[in-house]
Amino acid sequence: MVFPAAVRIPATTAPSATFIFLHGLGDSGNGWRFLAEEARRQNRLSHVKFVFPDAPNIPVSLNYGMVMPAWYNIRQLAQVQENQDEDGILQSVGRLEKIIEEEKDSGVASDRIIIGGFSQGAAISLATSVLLKEKIGGVVALSGYMPIHEKILNIFTKNNLHTPYFCGHGTADNVIQFKWGRNTKDFLIQELGIKNVEWHTYSGLVHSVAPEEIEDLFTFLEKNIPA
Repeated sequence: MVFPAAVRIPATTAPSATFIFLHGLGDSGNGWRFLAEEARRQNRLSHVKFVFPDAPNIPVSLNYGMVMPAWYNIRQLAQVQENQDEDGILQSVGRLEKIIEEEKDSGVASDRIIIGGFSQGAAISLATSVLLKEKIGGVVALSGYMPIHEKILNIFTKNNLHTPYFCGHGTADNVIQFKWGRNTKDFLIQELGIKNVEWHTYSGLVHSVAPEEIEDLFTFLEKNIPA
């Protein structure tokens, strides 16, 4: 896959941390820059650089082969853990790993980098976090799920066992079902042994984000990558 560039919002004070956030299917990095803009409006996280990568344009089987921004092909949603695009997922994991390396090269320590995403982007961030060869500052999964469970169990690196995770999911999500998010939370804790998982549920929220969730996210970032 050919990966496009990323939207980068610089810190407004001395930069000391980075938040890398991956969008969902059919979206773009620019579609999530509002997170940085809202943080700036509230005069919060001024020391944090925001990076919003763009997914490559690929045919998506779920949408009748239509070419659109996607981190990997989705063949079906009814059983999200069946017939997965393992190669596409691992290629996007490699892309996120490269962005982490770019941030380290710019002078940001790995434990001052938090990765995250929404839906597909959350899936890539979760998979990346448990395959990294070093500890990072945190992981954020909004309306997402852990992909390729069996593969993950075989190649899990255990370098982020004590890394804080933020998992948020709406109870009325009609795309990535609430139970898949809950199962992912259980997988992180029970199967992988992750020690620090925050599980946030949002009553009545569909496949989207809510102001309450954004507030919880900002609090998580301030706690784990403070100025």
